[in-house]
Amino acid sequence: MSSLSLQHPRLMIGAGLALVLAASATPLAEQSASAAPFMVPTPICPQAVASAGLPIIPVSPLDKAATDAGFTVVRTGEYPDGIVDLNGVIKGVAAHTQMSSFMLKAQGLDDMGMPVEKQVTCTMEVKAAPTVTRTAGTDRYDQSVQVSKATYPTGADVVYLASGEKYPDALSAAAIAGEKKAPLLLTQAGAIPASVLAEIKRVDPADVVIVGGPLTVSDDVILTLEAALPDATDVTRIGGVDRYAVSRALIANDDFGIATSDDVFVTTGASFPDALSAAPVAALTGAPVLLVNGAETVLTTDEKAILTDLAAKNAVIVGGEASVSAGLQTELAKGFTTTRRAGASRYTTSAAVNAGFTTADTVYLASGEVFPDALTGGAAAGAKGSPLVISSALCLGVDAAQTIGRLAPSKVVILGGTGTLGAGFDTLNVCKTD
Repeated sequence: MSSLSLQHPRLMIGAGLALVLAASATPLAEQSASAAPFMVPTPICPQAVASAGLPIIPVSPLDKAATDAGFTVVRTGEYPDGIVDLNGVIKGVAAHTQMSSFMLKAQGLDDMGMPVEKQVTCTMEVKAAPTVTRTAGTDRYDQSVQVSKATYPTGADVVYLASGEKYPDALSAAAIAGEKKAPLLLTQAGAIPASVLAEIKRVDPADVVIVGGPLTVSDDVILTLEAALPDATDVTRIGGVDRYAVSRALIANDDFGIATSDDVFVTTGASFPDALSAAPVAALTGAPVLLVNGAETVLTTDEKAILTDLAAKNAVIVGGEASVSAGLQTELAKGFTTTRRAGASRYTTSAAVNAGFTTADTVYLASGEVFPDALTGGAAAGAKGSPLVISSALCLGVDAAQTIGRLAPSKVVILGGTGTLGAGFDTLNVCKTD
């Protein structure tokens, strides 16, 4: 299982208010005399755990303000083999398993020109490289079947079924399926593939939930299911006039949605990468992923209603302002403690989302360039309490490699065949950088 850390800025706001109130009780002269005491900067340690053969996340022991003030860092002891200090940045690839301990000392002058220093002891445990396996199907539909078999060998109470031709409906379903410990299977619009139907029979659920309207999953699919499944299995459609309405309707459903949640993840419904990475994190915290039109600057009445019904306190926007506008963030911040997890690309955004995971025994790895493998795999990752990391297709992207290296899992599960993520991923072949 994994450990997840969600920041709650409202707690920091409360602490800050307490400090302000305390300061207001202090006489002005006394406040002036003790204002802005000189602080010796504390060196920043690199990540405490790493994985052999994978890069660590580069870190500067001192921030820019400290270096601008003339502070330097002296190290005592050795980094793990393969880790170096280059131009004031600790970086590199851990070479092999080992435990290292070293001290970082910040040295400089205080505001009176007197020498000062502060020292910290850092450790880094380099764990063995993870075992890599691959879950692959013959196509996107069989891929969803293979993921279901691997995740639910003894069956499940509910199965979610969504279009494998269009991604939006399944984006919301992935987080909820993960939270419900239910498979997410994919179907064609006009007919359900035989392998998918056979898998539903094997799982033997009490309920099958069709996510999306008849244009994405036709009534013929429902008729086929009803004819093939036992009378004890109910088939329910949750649809809407568009992808955003489907997202809201699924979340709000009394039986198959999310009744209440302190947290809600907000992503664009216009593209898939951000929601893919968000689904396992949301599932682990029992939170939904709400799709919005990220180009808008205000919440719709229906969006406000679903957030109110959830009794949400914290809104986590996934993606940059090009995906979910600054105006929507401002709007959300009026009623919720709002944070944004974003990067310069879909891959750095994935890393930002997965920063919430502090440990993981298993990491799921999928392509960030196509959606089907990550959709069904994201639901499985959420059910297992594991992160989903997305990568470029040619080689393991640096952001993905650093995330896996930081978590140092014992297992990495590649989602999809070598046509999606090539054979080099089986050995976690990291993309070359300049």
